[in-house]
This record gives sequence, structure tokens and C-alpha cells, in this order.
Amino acid sequence: MTQDVQLQAINIRKRLGGLIGVRPKIPVRDNFALSVVYTPGVAEPCRQIAEDPERSFAYTWRWNAVALVGSQPEKLPVLESYAFALKVLAGVDGVPLIVDSERDIAETLRALVPTYGAYWLAGLGSGEAERIQNELAESGIPVFPPPNGADSELADLSVFPGLFRAALDLRLADVPPRLIDAAARAFEEEAFSFAVAPQVAQAVADEAVEAGLARTEVTGEQIACRLRSYLETGQLDPFDECEDWLSTGPGTEQARRFHRRLAGALETRPKLDPRDPARVSDLFNGAGEIVTAISESPERADELTCRTNMVAVVTDGSAVLGMGDIGAGAALPVMLGKSVLFKTFGGCDAVPVCIAADDPGEIVDIVTAIAPTFGGINLEDISAPRCFEIERELQRRLDIFVFHDDQHGTAVITLAALLNAARLAGKSLDELTVTFNGAGAAGIAVSKLLLTAGVEDVILCDRTGAIYDGRDQNMNPAKEEIARTTNRNRVSGGLAEALRGRDVFIGLSVAGAVTPDMVRAMAPNPIIFAMANPVPEIMPIQAYEAGAAAVATGRSDFPNQVNNCLGFPGIFRGALDVKARAIDDPMKLAAAEAIAGLVADDELRREYFVPSAMDLRVPPAVAEAIAEAAIQSGAARADVDPADIALCTKQFLYRGG
Repeated sequence: MTQDVQLQAINIRKRLGGLIGVRPKIPVRDNFALSVVYTPGVAEPCRQIAEDPERSFAYTWRWNAVALVGSQPEKLPVLESYAFALKVLAGVDGVPLIVDSERDIAETLRALVPTYGAYWLAGLGSGEAERIQNELAESGIPVFPPPNGADSELADLSVFPGLFRAALDLRLADVPPRLIDAAARAFEEEAFSFAVAPQVAQAVADEAVEAGLARTEVTGEQIACRLRSYLETGQLDPFDECEDWLSTGPGTEQARRFHRRLAGALETRPKLDPRDPARVSDLFNGAGEIVTAISESPERADELTCRTNMVAVVTDGSAVLGMGDIGAGAALPVMLGKSVLFKTFGGCDAVPVCIAADDPGEIVDIVTAIAPTFGGINLEDISAPRCFEIERELQRRLDIFVFHDDQHGTAVITLAALLNAARLAGKSLDELTVTFNGAGAAGIAVSKLLLTAGVEDVILCDRTGAIYDGRDQNMNPAKEEIARTTNRNRVSGGLAEALRGRDVFIGLSVAGAVTPDMVRAMAPNPIIFAMANPVPEIMPIQAYEAGAAAVATGRSDFPNQVNNCLGFPGIFRGALDVKARAIDDPMKLAAAEAIAGLVADDELRREYFVPSAMDLRVPPAVAEAIAEAAIQSGAARADVDPADIALCTKQFLYRGG
């Protein structure tokens, strides 16, 4: 490789921020698409997978997702190069994954099996890789050996893309050497070209079928034909024609058809789409120069690789969208949907990380091990009180920010809504008396942020009733902590008693928890946030008929939806761009004020005091506020003009990419 080509490889990666990112398979342009990609539509594929884990290959990206594993952060550019080639030449969604070798890599990968359809140990030594392959032999997905040197078949652009295409399409559980040999034999051309991968894929598929290894009924000819079509159109169509998901009205059946048709709402994307085979080869082979540059200056990984914009959406599946503990595998559709929203509204390259582990300490160890791959960590759908311990310990260990959106994202949007509802009611925060129903992760986090923002009188209720300092039933350390700073009058009894005479109800609990009589017993013109999903604690029409002045819910079909996607895309955009160490209270308060400020005084009314989830003014405003607050609080490590961050976010939202 000439010096000019080497320099060009570095400049391209610097300009693009690495070679690989993600993109949604469907644009989220309205509330209908939002509800299908995320909630409530994503619940149906979750239920399907919970009933039969093998269905994850039909309803999520597992059918096409390969984790490219290494243990040294400076090898991330090499893994990116392989991921780039897999996507460009075979349509495979390759995800780079650095796993710190201080933790046993095999144990980490075993816990992450619900996320991927295959592993490629592309960045590991042969001895370590062989041990890991042996330990994961019963994982149910293929574990490919590393490319051992320039002469290895798996290092050849002409061989490995077609090999992976066939292995994924046939749902192989193992890839014995005979299949790699078949891939190598199939390549007979002297010069690399785009025609090679279909040829290799067909040869590998035919060999696998003959050996009885295939777990689908697809033929080698069908695989090759589809891959040739992909190389011409950029579209990897399903083998079987699924029913038209738009042919029926909304509902679980339509959601099932949609997710079955797309097989996951997210895919990887090459940041550069070259049509010249020589160009692909140059970009692929240019990784060595990037490795050298990062080895000499580790901080350059942020400008030369995908890491600076990569977010891990981490779950253990223990508290998923009102379905509860359905497990890591069944949670994957939710994490894919969340990743779509990260990209759509914040331009963040988010990928799911579903961890099959029960012990909070093990989850912390696994996320710590893979953290060198990412610029930020989003914790999602993890039950309380374990979520508090996991977040606290991860933030202590890592030098990147960790954000549990169910806690802090909900808190930011709830505060933004309350700021405007209080404006509507002509009251200040310090005058409001607030009662919560729900003392899980979200309830406790929202109450803490309201107290920080200036609310002085808060009562939290759970299934046992009002929480107060000294209560001995149904308590845990998180409840005991919040009890010391809330319910200053030691109100006891159930929700009805805790609501009497109060200004605000905030529900993060269950359908029907509040009756019209409870609303009538509150202070005049009360504020009702009934955010249980999909059925709120009280329906808005009932709350208004009982005297409410302002009502918000968690649903997109009612006005004033308290929707986390108003917060986390801009929060992560701003935090990534300033390389924040953490997302602290001043940053959360700034985000809430930015969201609330988008509703002008002359627009404020009971039907509109929370911006719409589709309001594209929100992410740039939040990103700018987060960046400015991080710089002022000292959480930022990069000196970037917040106005420039807002401008770049606007450009992404309106122009894309």
C-alpha cells in the first residue's frame, strides 16, 4: 500500500468517524411508525420470542448479526474493516466488539448470545480463540476462528463475505473446516470483484446442505441469487414473501407482520459505499495504519473509529415494557427499537446488548469488559433495585457516561412537563405538593430530580401505601433512602389518603390506580400525569371531568405524551460530542428546561404543554443544553461550541447522515 493510500485511509476514517454505523430499516416520520417500531407494537415480537426463543431469528436482526470480537482497543479499526467488508460485499450486519481480556472472554460472549447470530473471533490470537470456540460449542450459533495471517482464507476479501452469508442464511450452529475449504476453493478468479461473494456463498451452502448442517431449507442457488440482487440494489430481500404489514389496521397482528417482514428494525451501514472493488480493498487493508496511529496515541480512537458515536443499549430483560421479566432474548426487539430512535432523533449509532445474566455484579463485569467499544452506555428495562446498583457501579468503574433512561430520561421529560403544567396553573415548583404512585426505578429517579429542581413536598406510594421514614414493610435500600427526604408529614395509608388535598399526581404504576373521586379530593385544578402504559392510571377524559387542569399520559394517541424519546437522543448527542464523563443533575435540569422552553407562552394550553415526540426542534435544543451544562459543570472533556452541536444535530435531522 502506497504512502498516499495510507494517508487517505486515515483521512477517510477521521472524516467519517470510522467505517461502520447503523441505520433504521424504516423511517420514523410519524407517531404510527414510532408506535410500531417501539411501543406498543414492539411488545408482540417480544411475546413471540418469550414463547419460543428460536423466533428471535425471525423477528430480530439475529438472523444477520455477527459480533466481530477482539480484546485490544487499538484493534477496533481492524474489526471495523471486517464489518465494513461484510456489509458492502454480503449484506451482513457486522458489529465490532472489544472485550477486555481481564474478564474471561468466553463467559462474556456466552452471556451475549441472545444478541447475535454468530461470533467471529477476528481480533484474537489462535490459541485463545480455539479455547473460546470449544467453550461456546453448545451456544447454538457458529463461532468463527480468527484470520491467522495474510495467507488465511478468512483474511481474504474474496472468501469470508460469502462464507458468512451462507452460514447465516442456513442458520448453521457450527462452521467446520470443510466449509472454509469450500469457500476457498470456490474462488477461482485472479482479481477480486463484487461477483465473488455470491459464488462463494453458493459453494459453501451446497457443501453445508450435503453435510446435513443446514437448519433452514434455503438452497445455495437461492442464497447466491439474493446476494447478487443485494449487490445490485443494496436491498437484502427476504426469501419468502411475507404478508403486507400495511394491509390491515393497527394491532398486534400488524405489529407481528411488520417485525416479521423486516426481521429487526435496525441494520449496520457502511459510512462509505464504494462501487470500485479496488476502493473496497484499499479501505479494508488501510486498517493497519489506523492501528498504528491509535497504538501511538490511544485518544485518537475517538476520531478514527466508530467508538466516538457508538452507544450500547444494555438490558437483562428483567423489566420490559410492562411485560416484566421476560429475559434478555425476548427483550431484543425493544433494544433494536430503542436503537432506531437513538439514530433517528440523535444520530447516535446505538446497538443492542442483551445480557443473559441474573447477578448484578456479573452484568457490571460484562458491560465493563465491552466498554472500550463505546462512547456511552444506556441501561434499559432493568428492574429495581438492581438497576441502581448496576448504574452506580458502572459509573464508578468507567470513564464514559452511563445513563439509565428508565430512571433519568423519564425524570427529565416529567420535569419538563411539570414546568409547563405549573406555568399553565400559575404556580411555581416550590408551591406544588406532589404525590407519586410507583416507587420503582422511574418513580424514585423522578422524585429526586423534582426535589433538585425545587419541589419541596413529595410523597411516594407503592403497593403497600405511602412511603415514610421508618416504615418497615416492603422496603429496600432505595426506598429507605428516598423516605429520608420525602413525606415530611409522615402521611400513611393508601394512595387515596396520599392524594387528598395535593396539587399533582404522577403515576408510574398500573392501569386504573386513580379514580375520579380521588381527583376530586385533590387541591383545586390539580395536575394529573397518568403515565402507566398502555392503559393509564386514569383516562384523560375522566380526569378532566373530575376537575383536572392539565393531564399528561405516556400514550401517543393522547395530547401531552411524556415520551422518553424527547430526551435521550439529544441527551446522548450532546454528551457524546463533549465526551462527558457522566450525566449529572445540572445537565438533566438543563435538558428539562430546554424541552419546556419550546412551548411558548402564547401556545401553552391544556391540550399542549409537552412538545410532540416528532417535534424536530427538541433534539438540537436538548443536545445544546446538555453540552453547555456539561462544560459548565466540568463533566465535559472536549471543548466544543454547544451551538455547533445544535447545528450539526439539525443538519442530521433535516438532511440525514
